[in-house]
Amino acid sequence: MKFIVTLLVTLLLTVAGTGAALAETIYVRDWLVVTVREQPEDSAKILKTLKSDEGGELLEEGDTYSKVRTADGVEGYVKKQYLTKKRPKSAIIAELNQQIEAQKKKIATLNSALNKKDSTLDQETDELEESLSDLKKQIAEGAGQLKKAESERDGLQKELIALKEASGDVVSLVKARQSLQQENDRLTDELNTLREDNAYLLMTFYIKWFLAGAGVLFVGWMIGRSGRRKRRY
Repeated sequence: MKFIVTLLVTLLLTVAGTGAALAETIYVRDWLVVTVREQPEDSAKILKTLKSDEGGELLEEGDTYSKVRTADGVEGYVKKQYLTKKRPKSAIIAELNQQIEAQKKKIATLNSALNKKDSTLDQETDELEESLSDLKKQIAEGAGQLKKAESERDGLQKELIALKEASGDVVSLVKARQSLQQENDRLTDELNTLREDNAYLLMTFYIKWFLAGAGVLFVGWMIGRSGRRKRRY
């Protein structure tokens, strides 16, 4: 293990020196491979190897070795210096990546729902605009009908005024007709009276004329009779 660590440090120093010579930026990777041994001894049998950031369960904590149980159930001893209770950055990063993916899924779901809502909102907006357009048409038609009704009302009011004026003239005409009728009745009565008087006078005249004629005839008859008597004597 010390050899492996020494080799890694040497490689890192070599790479760092080469990078400095080439004036290039490099990054050091923290990568370890530790052994899980059957006993807490450097010479004990190796049961398994663990890579950096691999976890397990701590069973016993010792000064040099700690007893652990790996994720697949293998129990053994690992040097304490390679163990830590702090969560490794890779695990944190992995968890953060999972959270990021979960958030991405949520965002995608929300975007889908938002797009659906936008589509629904657009449809509802179109429907509202169509309804508003229909309402405006109805209002315009109602305004036209109202204007027409007001015009008809004004016409009716004019006709009513004319009728009132005409009714006043009619009343005057009725009164005048009644007055004329009364005058006509009076004149008719006077005419009838005159006709009656004229008929009476005419009858009187005929009677007088008849009597006068009869008197003349009588006188003539008397004169004739008197003359015949004188001839006889």
